[in-house]
Amino acid sequence: MTFGDGSDYGRFCADCFRSNVFGKFRLAVTSHAMITPSDNVLVAFSGGSSSRVAIQFVHEWQVALKNYEASRDRSLPVFGVGVAFVDENSTEARDRLVKLLDSVSDVTGKEDLLVHLKMLSLQKVASENGYNRLVLGTCTSRLASHVLTATVK
Repeated sequence: MTFGDGSDYGRFCADCFRSNVFGKFRLAVTSHAMITPSDNVLVAFSGGSSSRVAIQFVHEWQVALKNYEASRDRSLPVFGVGVAFVDENSTEARDRLVKLLDSVSDVTGKEDLLVHLKMLSLQKVASENGYNRLVLGTCTSRLASHVLTATVK
């Protein structure tokens, strides 16, 4: 619902809100060629709401493309999808990680190291399993935090 001043009223039904956000996701991904039909996409899953939405949107877009392309020409490729979950509760690995993090004295350094190690793990899984794209479900507050942190550094 839009008013004469061009602003959104902000009250959507659940289906309208979801449809609106999915449309923005699809437009952003396609207009910037972030995922192409020949790609193999790995979605990082943390269990949080942002990664659940990322999995759902990527899956829905894949199904929509398959249905659209299948009705036209079955020879056209549609990107593949896989899911990776980094288990942070593995006891032996967790003990080594805690020891490594304890060797870093400042809190920001610890957080940076942890984020870096997660990304390395995801990139390794993607590379070893033939994925050429990695999708992360990152919320805007996390992105804002990263931008502010990088600016301060």
